[in-house]
Amino acid sequence: MLLYLLKINIALIVLLGFYKLIFSGDTFFLFRRITLLGIIVISIAVPGLNLSYWVTSNEELTSMATHYATNVLPTVTIGIKDSGASSWDFVYVLIYAIVVSILLARFAWQIVSIVKLKNRCKTKLINGKSVYILEKIESPFSFFNWIFVNPTKHKIQELDEIITHEAAHCQQKHSIDIIVTELFTILFWVNPFAWLLRREVRLNLEYLADNRVLECGSDSKQYQYHLLGLTYKKNVATISNNFNVLPLKKRIKMMNKKRTKSIGKAKYALIVPMTAALLVVSNIESVARAVSNVAQKEVSVLSNQAIKMNQPTESKADKALVITQNIAETNLQTNVPNPKKVVKKAAKNKKSDYQMPQFGGNINVWLMQNVKYPDESVKKNEEGNVIVAFTIAADGSVNNPKVAKGVSPALDKEALRMISSMPKWKPAIENGKAIETNFILPVSFKLSKKEARKATKKEKEVIEIHL
Repeated sequence: MLLYLLKINIALIVLLGFYKLIFSGDTFFLFRRITLLGIIVISIAVPGLNLSYWVTSNEELTSMATHYATNVLPTVTIGIKDSGASSWDFVYVLIYAIVVSILLARFAWQIVSIVKLKNRCKTKLINGKSVYILEKIESPFSFFNWIFVNPTKHKIQELDEIITHEAAHCQQKHSIDIIVTELFTILFWVNPFAWLLRREVRLNLEYLADNRVLECGSDSKQYQYHLLGLTYKKNVATISNNFNVLPLKKRIKMMNKKRTKSIGKAKYALIVPMTAALLVVSNIESVARAVSNVAQKEVSVLSNQAIKMNQPTESKADKALVITQNIAETNLQTNVPNPKKVVKKAAKNKKSDYQMPQFGGNINVWLMQNVKYPDESVKKNEEGNVIVAFTIAADGSVNNPKVAKGVSPALDKEALRMISSMPKWKPAIENGKAIETNFILPVSFKLSKKEARKATKKEKEVIEIHL
């Protein structure tokens, strides 16, 4: 979940930066509106899409994913659990949730306030539009199909422009954009780019409404003077379409700007390759895992420790597979020696539709949350890679864990304990049927520098005492 949220924020930063660089200077306000809403949709959707199958069928993308898996993926090392760090993680999540709750409450209160105001106000027909008459509030605004204005505070021409402006907001359903961006900003309040996106959406909606006023024949200069005259008036709520949205300087500058040539609309097609690139990059880790299954025609098994993984598994020998999990698949630090024995897939039908077994979640996070570094190993400063072989049954359960390559009795025992306590996996699928699969997982145990120094210091103290 945390990785998904991180990907959403990264996608937002990339897409909004791309928007500001390429699109923010033109006068295609409708295209910009669609693009800004598209940024929200793409940012949320892209991290959740799985492109493993498509990428593995493309040689160039397979090569890129293989390079990423080998050289880019970060190393995660299993060490001693820091209870203090876990407590801080809880505090961070709690703070995040509290802020989201406060912002949601504020958002709900603003909607309630507008509904209450609407119920208190009388209606009047102005220029063919039903308008809610404000008494104390001076700044005009709209919310969905409701237009609020205080006619006594405006001259006839100014009132006509205000009604036209707010009617444009209503007819073009601008409140939908505002509601969507408000909710997006609330959920991702920690990302400053979410607030920048919110501002861009609001400003572009004003460009659309201002453009509508000018299209209806209002004098540009006179309209701009009217806008300046309303700058001091307080707005009702941030979720409404307010007539005097700041910064007015940008709105006036955009009104006076020469219209962009129609050929410039072609640049909006650049969103497609940008989205495709984000899809590939966002899925590169899962792609790297899938690549290992496509690229390796032979699957390796270490012959030391006398583990023979090519033995039939009950009555499903023709379906049994042997898979070696490597750095690309686990992100765990491990140095596995070159295999001396190679076992080929029992099922040699290359055209068969095969899917590797998958752990239900992030295996790195699960291992780090469930490891209990043995006290004995800490005292002895023991580190190393424990290679564990096990079977993933057709129902996803983990069976028969064995140490294929050990480090010490204590670390070997802990590795077996963790593997044995794993929740069910998503089993391997071949031709639409779940099958039993043999699996090998390297688990790296490594002490932090602080713990290693402590162990070394204690060892020296013992030596000094014996001397």
